Amino acid sequence: MATRNSPRPRLAARALGLTVLAVVPRALADPPAFPGPPRLLWTFGAQTRPIGLLARADVLSTRRPLALGAHAAYKSVSLELGVGPSAWALGGFLTFTVRALVEPGFYLTLPAGSELSVGRALSDPSDRGPGLRWGASAVLGLNVRVGRLWLYSRTTGIARQRLAPEYDRIADTVVDDELSLELANAVMVDAAPRGDRHVWVYAEHTHGLLYGVGTTVARPSVGVIVENLWPRVAFDLDVSYGLREGPLAGLGVIAVVWVSNE
Repeated sequence: MATRNSPRPRLAARALGLTVLAVVPRALADPPAFPGPPRLLWTFGAQTRPIGLLARADVLSTRRPLALGAHAAYKSVSLELGVGPSAWALGGFLTFTVRALVEPGFYLTLPAGSELSVGRALSDPSDRGPGLRWGASAVLGLNVRVGRLWLYSRTTGIARQRLAPEYDRIADTVVDDELSLELANAVMVDAAPRGDRHVWVYAEHTHGLLYGVGTTVARPSVGVIVENLWPRVAFDLDVSYGLREGPLAGLGVIAVVWVSNE
């Protein structure tokens, strides 16, 4: 478990999808005796299935277990923008993040209940037009660390509205208003501790549900997180396999880099 005397912030939650990158600086969970200026953490990510890019900045308070973050995520047909606070307690055992989201893009809109083949949706972009999604997300994380073992769990809920019903690539169906839930659980082992550098090898499973549709994501993965790959830099490489038929089926890769100002 995290302790009060952790020597420096550590990343105690990993990238589990580009729209949800939770940061848990364990050493900031209890304010130091002489707090300094806020700390800045940058996150940069890329994924292959679906194609996506992420840039995110979090300003971490040294007086309270709080942070304020903003992100921009390119998701092949849209650009998601989000902003909101994060908080953590019990040395990072509990984490909570809320984001307001807006997502302009070029969407394939259709009447609700329409049938649409994946092939047409992916090969005929001329049917797409400008649109807008907006909503909010909430993320609850649990972190248990005992020695070199780290158990991680994340629950993400998203409520999203659209200007008109549209084909959703992840759900592989036509969606109007959206209520979704994603559950991720991982077991990690510190395979090569050496001073401030830690190499976490992990196995994880992610399961996504969409109200009215059912399972949208079923994805086992393996990967490695390297803390302090260079001073103030951490890295995550994740290789997954989508089990559900559709655009997310097959091998996928996520790579994330975190850069701190101290």
